[in-house]
Amino acid sequence: MKKLFISFLVIFVFPSTAFAAAKWSIQRFDQNIELQESGNINVTETIVADFTHDEFHGLTREIPYSGGFRLTSIKDENGNPHPIFQKGFDTNKVQITIGDADKWITGLITYILTFKFDQYIEDATFKWDPVKEWPTVIEASTISIHLPKEINKEDITLSCSIDNIDAMGEGCTGELIDSKTIIFNTTKEIVKNETFGFEVKFPKNFFTKIDFSKKAYYSFIEYLLSTYRLQFHIKN
Repeated sequence: MKKLFISFLVIFVFPSTAFAAAKWSIQRFDQNIELQESGNINVTETIVADFTHDEFHGLTREIPYSGGFRLTSIKDENGNPHPIFQKGFDTNKVQITIGDADKWITGLITYILTFKFDQYIEDATFKWDPVKEWPTVIEASTISIHLPKEINKEDITLSCSIDNIDAMGEGCTGELIDSKTIIFNTTKEIVKNETFGFEVKFPKNFFTKIDFSKKAYYSFIEYLLSTYRLQFHIKN
């Protein structure tokens, strides 16, 4: 039986009955995050969806945000752009449906998204939920964080959790592998509706002071730019 688009996180874009017999999973979910001293972050996200058991049109990715968001590209592993079927914004999330309504796909499908947040980090704490209540199994996830400058192990505090239960060393691990790189890994599957999150606490003056008077202005401008780029199917 053919299926429709798959939606991540909480909201489905089609009735749940359409997914009752769907067999699919996420083989890998990885993020490469670049932190800047200004508190801005750049993210490259790689999703490998396993559609080997059935046919699908694509998936919908919801990304929560509080402003200052910009999506720059959605491509496959060979650098080819994925088609955008639908996109939408509201006050706290962007929703991008990736795929072609006239085309069925099967097998292992790779989606590479690049996006940025302005002034995301506040109070020298980076708190992030890479996976939040997805409706399928995620077999493995690695989150790589690249720092804007060097830091010592004793000056940083790392914690991670799966399903809001402290699981450091059990379901996930976090480590400063060198003076500018942090790696979080899951050590078990993330099952349906679980949340995988982490927190990094930096010294108070690790990031430069953010001018919050400009935050609302830049959030509005980035919103317009994101909408414009999506309208033209992410053509650079």
